[in-house]
Amino acid sequence: MTNVLGETTMNKKETLQDIVAEMKRNGIPVIDYYAKRIEAALAKSEQGCSPSKITKNEASPHVFADLFSGIPKWKSSSADGLEVPIGWDETGEPVMFRLGMNNCHALMGGATGSGKSNLLHVIVCSLCHKYSPEELQIRLLDMKDGVEAFRYVDPETKEAWLPHAKSISAGNSPDFAESFVDDILNEIRNRNSCFKRDGVASFSGWRRKTSKKMPRIFIVIDEFAQMFADPDLAKKVSSALQEILQLGRSCGIHVLVSTQDTNALTTTNAEVILSQTPLRFALPDASGVLASGNHAARTILKPQCILNESRGEDGMNRVFVHPFIDFFSKSPSDWDLFRKSIEVKTDGRIPQPLCEVVDGFDGENFPRWGDIPDDI
Repeated sequence: MTNVLGETTMNKKETLQDIVAEMKRNGIPVIDYYAKRIEAALAKSEQGCSPSKITKNEASPHVFADLFSGIPKWKSSSADGLEVPIGWDETGEPVMFRLGMNNCHALMGGATGSGKSNLLHVIVCSLCHKYSPEELQIRLLDMKDGVEAFRYVDPETKEAWLPHAKSISAGNSPDFAESFVDDILNEIRNRNSCFKRDGVASFSGWRRKTSKKMPRIFIVIDEFAQMFADPDLAKKVSSALQEILQLGRSCGIHVLVSTQDTNALTTTNAEVILSQTPLRFALPDASGVLASGNHAARTILKPQCILNESRGEDGMNRVFVHPFIDFFSKSPSDWDLFRKSIEVKTDGRIPQPLCEVVDGFDGENFPRWGDIPDDI
C-alpha cells in the first residue's frame, strides 16, 4: 500500500501523522485544506480509488466565487496598474496578482496536471470581473492545442463571448506565432505615437493628462516553449518578444507566458523571458521558473502554487492556493455562472465582442465543450 506521496506504508493513520510532521519539519505550510486533501486521499485509497481523482474542491476550503466577494464588477480603473485576488495564503489572506511599471510581466511553469491551466483561468476571470472592457483588453495565444483558449469561445457560433477579448488564437506554426507578436508590436508603436503626440512618456501619464479611456492589454501566451522548439521560429520570435517585453511596460501592455516544459527555460533564446519577468508562478515540481538554488516548488502539492515577485529569488516565496473552477460537474457550473455574469446585455440581447478567433490547427475541427477535459 502506498500513500499520497508514493511511500510504502502499512498504517494509514500513522502515515497521515508522519506526512504532516514531515511538512512541518520542512517548513511547508500545514493548513486545514492540506490535511483534508491527505485524509481524502487516504479514504479513497481504502476504497480502491486513485488519489489523483480527488477534486480540487476537496482540497481547498475556498470556491471560485469567493474570489469576487466584495469586489464590485467593472468599477475599477486600470490607469495605474492591475490588481486582483487569485487565491489565499496559509493564513487565509487573499493573495494579489499585481501588474504595473515594476511588476510588468509574469512567467508561469507547471507540469501536466499541476493546475497551471486552472490558475491561468483564475487570473483571467478575476481581471475581467474587476475591470471593464474599457479598462482591460485580453489577448490569448495557445501554442499547444487551443483547448483552454477556446473555453472563451462559443462552440456553436465560434465567436468569443468574453467582452474583453481582442484575439483568441491557437496555433504553433512559425508564421502563426510571428504574426501574433507582430500585431502586438504594431500596437506598441501606435501607442507610443499617441503618447508622443500628447507629450507624455507612458500609459499612466497619458491617462492622467488626457482623462481619456485606453485599456491596459493583458496577453497570455500558453505553452510559449513551442516558440523555441523550432530553430527558425526561435530566431524570428525571440527578438520580437524581447522588444514587446521591454517596451510594453510603458505602454500598458503586460505579458504572461506559461509552459509545461520548464526545461525550455534553459535555452539561450529563453533568457529574454527570464530577464523580463519579475513575477514568477511555480506550480508543483516546476523547475527553472524560480532562481537557481530556489527549490521550493518541490515542497508543494496541488492546488498550491508559489508566487515570487523578485525574479524567483530564494526567501521571497509566497505559497498560496487557487480555487478550482468547476466546468461540468454541476449545473449551473462555475463557468456557466461566470459567463452569465460577464456577458453584456443590451435590450435583452448579447452583442458579440469585436474579437478575432483563429484556430491555426484545424478550423474544421473546432473544440467543443464536451470534448474538453476538466481535469486541469
